[in-house]
Amino acid sequence: MGNSNKKKKEKTEENPKFPTKKELDAMEATDVKGKANVTVTQDDFEIKKMIGKGSFGSVLMVKKKDTGKTYAMKVLFKDKVIKRKQYEHTLSERRILQDIEHPFLIGLRFSFQTKGKLFMVFDFFNGGELYTYISQGSFSEEKSKFYAGQILLGLGHLHKHNIVYRDLKPENLLLDRDGNIRICDFGLSKQDVEGDTVQSICGTPEYLAPEVSVV
Repeated sequence: MGNSNKKKKEKTEENPKFPTKKELDAMEATDVKGKANVTVTQDDFEIKKMIGKGSFGSVLMVKKKDTGKTYAMKVLFKDKVIKRKQYEHTLSERRILQDIEHPFLIGLRFSFQTKGKLFMVFDFFNGGELYTYISQGSFSEEKSKFYAGQILLGLGHLHKHNIVYRDLKPENLLLDRDGNIRICDFGLSKQDVEGDTVQSICGTPEYLAPEVSVV
């Protein structure tokens, strides 16, 4: 609030490290936990409908043909990701989620690519974003404590693995069919953090603390 004249940037970060295009192209088809030699392609999935669209691609609700299970498939165009220098964020999300499993974190189940696109297949949750429910009215203290506890447990699990999640906001908190939290969107997360080594400012400007946004 009070910074309406500032440039609105969706996400910002100082001194990002960019891998080469060769590293991006080296992404293997994999199932969760990084098990290689698993043949997964877009032909293994049936598209049901589009559930989201962004600057780099779209998110589709899909069904895996052999199991009938529903997933959320993020489809990114390589040229757009590379042009906007967002491929490190894409790789970071894949690296983190292929090794992390927790009840309050979204799960990456498959990842693969074609010549022009990157695909990441996540658990599908039909409860919507926490933002939607907050915008409909205030939460009771009991409900607020319930969700705060789940968020803290999810973040605590990441911290145990030296991972810092850096884009916490209601839009990145999904609800599953039972009303439990699932933290998603790990593009700005940082791995291998020791002590206070994270010095950059990043995230969504509207959710930055006032003392940080004026730095």
